[in-house]
Amino acid sequence: ALYASLEDDAGVAGALLLLASAQAKNRAPRAALNSAISALDLASKLGDSACRAKAWQGIMAARLALGEYEDALKAGEAALVLSISLGDDAGKAQTLFGIAKAHAMHGHHEKALKAGGMALESFRATGTSARFEQAALDV
Repeated sequence: ALYASLEDDAGVAGALLLLASAQAKNRAPRAALNSAISALDLASKLGDSACRAKAWQGIMAARLALGEYEDALKAGEAALVLSISLGDDAGKAQTLFGIAKAHAMHGHHEKALKAGGMALESFRATGTSARFEQAALDV
């Protein structure tokens, strides 16, 4: 409400991403999806590619939690394209991990292994491979 009253669309988009993350952690994937979609709409209006990439990541995570694997993969692909174009290695790694998880949950194990291997390489490049390796144990 504060950002909206200040007419700060970038602030609203950022707040919506934080809200989506909190909703996802509180096991409210439908609410997280709605917040991430709203953030994507604002980021698109602003032409903010970094925020759009994060919003697509949020949409991917929410769709995964809802069991909407095909839509999760589409969101992941959009996030991946943006992360690569921005040179965001951490975003690329996180997105690849989400894509690997979607493939694994959908029974496409070879695709999951390929995306997971690419994610690991990206996590290693950013120095965060230990976090990835722990997360991979949760899949």
